[in-house]
Amino acid sequence: MCHLGKKSLTEELIFFVHIPKTAGSSINHYLKKNLGKGYVHCEHFFLDEKKLRKNIQKSNWMSGHVTYNSARIKLEKMGVEKPRFFSCVRKPDAQVMSHLNWLLAIRHKSLIFFKRHPKLVQDISNDIYLCGLDSKQQVLQVLQKYQWLFLNTQWNTILAPETEIDKVLVEQRLDCFEYIGTDTNISDLLMAMTGKHIKQPKIANKSKYYFDTRIFQDDEIRDFLSSHNQKDLYLYHRVKAKFQSSPIDVDSFISHDPPEELGQ
Repeated sequence: MCHLGKKSLTEELIFFVHIPKTAGSSINHYLKKNLGKGYVHCEHFFLDEKKLRKNIQKSNWMSGHVTYNSARIKLEKMGVEKPRFFSCVRKPDAQVMSHLNWLLAIRHKSLIFFKRHPKLVQDISNDIYLCGLDSKQQVLQVLQKYQWLFLNTQWNTILAPETEIDKVLVEQRLDCFEYIGTDTNISDLLMAMTGKHIKQPKIANKSKYYFDTRIFQDDEIRDFLSSHNQKDLYLYHRVKAKFQSSPIDVDSFISHDPPEELGQ
């Protein structure tokens, strides 16, 4: 339901937990188009309680690179009694590839765009560029060096890094979300969020790949991801099983084909 003007902080608020490179920019586009006033990238003001409170009063929805735990605690503190949580996950190998590529892609835009990013992001981008992603050894070196950034990102956002794989705990957390979509059913997610059927959502913020994605078909890299990105693999399966009633197919978690670029 859209609200006019200011509203009580106790009213419901749609909150989209935006995991990097899982079609979030595309979803934000349709939220802006269909739900009226809201904010993307709310992580920029989420720690400023005065600004957050003010923006909540003017918003029907918010979206941001904020973990579920952080969002729940902060919205509860702000007095939002009925936050409606949504998110979207992506086939894990494709999400890792796209996230890795994004660190290179920002270098190929304008210098002004590149400098808008935090210095840490700039430094990592420069480091990956200098390291190169032309061989499996280089890819593995980058993934091992920046595990905290590229591996189990979806799990860490929906659950927490310290949480171990446990079916009961995962199901309890998924129950906190009204709906979590995947790369295969974005239309269903948008229906749940906006109440409108969008048959073929347009994908925003696409980027060309600046390395050969066929490297990720190498057995050594696939084995590495199966082991070190295991939590994301498990989460992706549990989301599909809960929200899409999909059968288990562990092999499908590691794609044999280059990924479609879904944008941020």
